[in-house]
Amino acid sequence: MSPERAGLLARILAFDIDGGEVALPFAARLARENGWSRSHAERVVEEYNGR
Repeated sequence: MSPERAGLLARILAFDIDGGEVALPFAARLARENGWSRSHAERVVEEYNGR
């Protein structure tokens, strides 16, 4: 992997999708809006983030 791609991957993995403390985290909103369990939504977010 090139250094540029490695740097990009590191930034993506470190990205906080919620931007800090929030009342309703993204995974919770995703679960609510799609009728998913919270654990399923968290797995979806992790997969999307490449983790």
